[in-house]
Amino acid sequence: MHTMAAESTIHTIDVINHETAIIERYIEGMVEQLYADLMKHLYQTVGEAAESHGNTITRNEHNGDISLGFLAMLQKIEFGVNQYGSAQRPSIHMAPGQGHKFIKALQAQPNDYHLKVEATSLEKEKSAVAREAERISRFRWE
Repeated sequence: MHTMAAESTIHTIDVINHETAIIERYIEGMVEQLYADLMKHLYQTVGEAAESHGNTITRNEHNGDISLGFLAMLQKIEFGVNQYGSAQRPSIHMAPGQGHKFIKALQAQPNDYHLKVEATSLEKEKSAVAREAERISRFRWE
């Protein structure tokens, strides 16, 4: 079990002076700290699960090249489907500030790269829909 904690200080003088804004700052501080701890724990748990199954891509596999790493990731994962049976492309979560660098690296790639990404994505979508159709076919419909 993971414990989450937050720390805040309310000065006696603020209470004596009836500074009601201190309550808002106290709550905001608690929320920010607990949310940050929750997200850290969430990503740590997901990372450990991914590593335990070998679902990771390391910088060494693509020499730190963002675009090659993205393509390697895309080739390695399986897409899922929504409740209507339509394929869903995955979401990517990254540290703040890394998104712009990531997008710039992908946009700088030649057209052939983008075609390969799109072809890989379409193939993964077809595979996801086929897996879902096979899964559903196991149920009896009367």
